Order: sequence, then C-alpha cells, then structure tokens
Amino acid sequence: MIEPNFRIPIPVTSRGSFALAVSDSKVFLNKIVGTVADFETRTLSQYFRGVITEATKNAITKIAHEQKLSPLELESIVFEVANAVRGLLAKTILDYGLDLRLFNIEAIKLNAVGATIIVSSGDNGVANSGCNCNSTLPISMQNCACLKDSGSGTCSYPTNNTWTGAGYFPSFPATSPYVVAVGATQGPEDSSTEISCQSDEGGYITSGGGFSTYYNQKSWQSKLITDYIDNLSSSEVPTDGFNILGRGYPDVSLIGVYYQVVIKRWFQTGC
Repeated sequence: MIEPNFRIPIPVTSRGSFALAVSDSKVFLNKIVGTVADFETRTLSQYFRGVITEATKNAITKIAHEQKLSPLELESIVFEVANAVRGLLAKTILDYGLDLRLFNIEAIKLNAVGATIIVSSGDNGVANSGCNCNSTLPISMQNCACLKDSGSGTCSYPTNNTWTGAGYFPSFPATSPYVVAVGATQGPEDSSTEISCQSDEGGYITSGGGFSTYYNQKSWQSKLITDYIDNLSSSEVPTDGFNILGRGYPDVSLIGVYYQVVIKRWFQTGC
C-alpha cells in the first residue's frame, strides 16, 4: 500500500485462519473441475490459499481507501478490519459454493464428537512471521516482527492482562484452546540432550511457542508455567512483550529433525 503523506510503499501483512465447508457441491464442482489437477486436500489448500490471499489484499485495500486510512492506522483498528475482511471474503468464497467457518466454532464441534485437532506450533519462534525488515524505511514503518510492539495496548480484543514489550506474535490456530499444539525438538537424532528445535543450534527451523495474546491460560498449565519461569536463570529470562497469563503452547513436542516421513508408501527423511 502507498502511505498517503510520504507517498512511499509500505508492506501490509495479515494473518488468520478460516475453515471452508462446501455448501453447494454443484457450484463447487463446476468452478473447480479443470482448474486443479486433483482434489487432494493439499492441492485444494494451495489453490484456495491463493484465492483468499488475493481477496484479502483487495478487501484491505478497499477498506483503507473507503475509510481514508493510512497503512500505519490499520493496526489500531485490526479487529474491525478483520470483521470487514471476513464479510468481503465470504462473498468471494460463496462464488465457489463454499461457506466460511470460524475456526474455533468448527473446532468445538469436532471436539464435541471426540475428535482431536493436531496443529503445528510454527517454524519461526516467538515472532511467528520472523523479521522482515527493510532498512530503507524508518523503523516505525518497517514490517519487522522482532521490532514491532506486541504489548497489550496493541490488541483490539479484550485481554486478561496488561503488558508491554515487542517481538512476540503467537501463531494461530496453535494458540486455540481447542487444539493440541505440537512443537519440535532436536538432540536425540545425534545422541545429544533433547532441546527445543533452534536454527542457531543446527535445527532447520526454530520451533514456535509462547503465550496466547487472547486466550486465557488453562488451569492445568498454571503451575507448570510458574515453575518454569521461576527456575530460569537471569540470562534465560525472556524479554518483555508476551502475555504471561495467556494460554501456553505448544502442548507437546516431538523430534523435529531427521525423522521418517511416509507419503503414499514412500519414505523420506524429514528436516
């Protein structure tokens, strides 16, 4: 987007998750047949990721233009923008014979019938999207997750705590209370001590984790989290910027390097 005062381009990103459900199978098939090579979940996910990304970009641009907002002002009304984007997205998705479903509502329905939803905790540490800094712009205009304010004052949704700081952007739907979030570890693959998977320690990713901004901490987590924080050395205490009373994630962790992956009867070594 173009910043109206200085007339310079500013990258604008959005994050979120939606569930899609087929509401009209005839419309869906007529629209999709001949467009994608197959109907596997992976193929359809990739296709609709492109559709939703383009529709979201157009929706945010439309909202900013109609309300005469600069890119820097969008973050102050992020909750209102999200609702408006969802409404505009619904019209696009309807053309494919699909309905947009709020993730948590659908997750609760699945939980109620005994289904467990497994979600990755992310590959980019606590910053989630990682640092995407553009040194040609002032810091205040950079899209850099490790520098951006992540205190409670930036949230449009009511929180259960107040805090200040920067750099923490929890990964949804891993933070949802209705999923089991899984993180990655490393070490056992070369007979070393098992630790959280970290790129600067030889891991291919840095496992996501932290505390939800919006969802309250579960009662069974409280003592574990308190004991963990209390036993950190002075050099291990994390910098400010996260909601210490938020839902902690991941719930469990498994080896995240050099593991066997089986896809259609073919074995591969995962990174």
